[in-house]
Amino acid sequence: MGLRLPERAMDKVRGLFRDVVTSTNSFSIYHGVEDQESAELQLEDKHDEPQALHPQRGSCLSSITPLYQKILLAIIVAVAAFILGILVTYGSCTRCRKNGPEPVADDYNSEYQQDDYNNILHWTDLRSLFNDNYKEDEQMEDTLRKVSKATHPAGSNENKELADYILQSFKSYGLDHTWLDTHFVELHYPNSNVANSVKIIDQNKTVEEFRTDDPDVYCPYSATGKVVSGLVYANYGRDEDFAHLTSQSVNTTGQLVIVRTGFISFAEKVYNAQSAGALGVLIYPDTEEDIAVYGHVHRGTGDPSTPGFPSFNHTQFPNFESSGLPKILAQPISTATARKLLGKIAGLKAPQDWIHPSFSGNGLGPILENPQHRVSLEVGNVRQSVELLNVFGSITGRIEPEHYIVVGAQRDSWGPGAAKSAVGTAILIELARTMAYMVRGGFQPQRSVLFVSWDAGDFGSVGATEWLEGYLSMLHLKAAAYICLDTPVLGDEKFRVKSSPMFKSLMEFVIKQVDNPRRSQQSIFDYMSSQDKDWQKQGMLPLTVDTGAFAFTAFGGVPALEFSFVEVRDDAN
Repeated sequence: MGLRLPERAMDKVRGLFRDVVTSTNSFSIYHGVEDQESAELQLEDKHDEPQALHPQRGSCLSSITPLYQKILLAIIVAVAAFILGILVTYGSCTRCRKNGPEPVADDYNSEYQQDDYNNILHWTDLRSLFNDNYKEDEQMEDTLRKVSKATHPAGSNENKELADYILQSFKSYGLDHTWLDTHFVELHYPNSNVANSVKIIDQNKTVEEFRTDDPDVYCPYSATGKVVSGLVYANYGRDEDFAHLTSQSVNTTGQLVIVRTGFISFAEKVYNAQSAGALGVLIYPDTEEDIAVYGHVHRGTGDPSTPGFPSFNHTQFPNFESSGLPKILAQPISTATARKLLGKIAGLKAPQDWIHPSFSGNGLGPILENPQHRVSLEVGNVRQSVELLNVFGSITGRIEPEHYIVVGAQRDSWGPGAAKSAVGTAILIELARTMAYMVRGGFQPQRSVLFVSWDAGDFGSVGATEWLEGYLSMLHLKAAAYICLDTPVLGDEKFRVKSSPMFKSLMEFVIKQVDNPRRSQQSIFDYMSSQDKDWQKQGMLPLTVDTGAFAFTAFGGVPALEFSFVEVRDDAN
């Protein structure tokens, strides 16, 4: 949630892009639908946008390799299997009735499917139906190029243009309803007048200043101010890391802490440091590459200035903030800056397993090699009121229209976002198109399906959470499931699922039906089992707060899941 892709995984994803081979029901969930059937976004001139401080970046997408195409197709088929095969289907497809579908002989059918073959479409029929409609007008690569061509942070004109593109795409597919859901929230941005800074000082004199090449790399929701103190190295910033420091009599109270990315979110690292008495946190990437990474530090989701309330139309709520906001400073730093700072830390030697292979050993602190030197951290992030746009498209269920499946993907991105928001958005659009074509051909889903493009995901699933807060009274009763497409492709080596416990057996069935991208004629389940018989212990995990699906289960009581292809190293991220 808000954390950019680790560089090792990013290198693999970049490599995947190279060398390509050539209804009438209306429900209260539909916020303002009837007024928006012909809605179009009115875009302001770019010079009026408050986010002019965010420079344009070129797309990191060149072309899609055959392997990447297979991975995307595997994700789409897995999502379709989850939706169509179990949750939303009711057999009214005339073509399938005419052909008289036969029952499929596998373990899953005996557990989940009924015996009335005149009314139930089986998985083999659904798979063929979906594949035929998906191939009819597939535009995955064009969509990826469109949504990854430039940076599009929440509130920017580029993000509004992308929202309009998605809205018009939904309309062109003939979805039953399309509409926008608007929220006004306060988000944190870098101060364009005063850059955040990290310095080594002696008394009040600056000895060395560490500048970042990218002023947009910062920690939204960090406290603001200035801290001058010693520096303690705390590994990943986990509870056990701070416990080790305590056991070694390393005092973190009143000090700055430096930690590396991995295992837990930025917000959890900052919370743990705050609990240990630290005054600020510096976070660097655990990689050989010289980069800095972005991540918000709100230990929660949604707009922290209106916890528990939806941010509709500048509505005024009691003056209190989320308890998950940190009270200490936080700032990302580059790998190069981290090397220099770690090299200056004295004290007890850090354990060997705390040191990245590309780093030299260092002390734990808080004293620096020059006892007169201190580290200065200054953060001056500012709040801005921003209009968020969630884009909705729906297919109305013919039997249980008041019950629905929600499929969502983050749209905004600080960078071009090909590895995160672009891939999820492209899959979302292709799913909406394919299912709309299926309905056009006679397929009738039992329940309704909502396709949603969320805004401000990089700030902690703000758009999704605000919508949840607005419709909470009905969502926990009428939403059957939420499927998150925020991080579908972070690599190509392992398949990982984070979900509510009730979906475990369902996901096992799904990945037994989907071909593994690395090896045809072998399912994802069989491939993962061949690599490690106990792969499910690390591959099928509970939802965590840094996933886009977390708020649906934790706040809305809606069972949810998120799945990804990842690198082996990403298990720590």
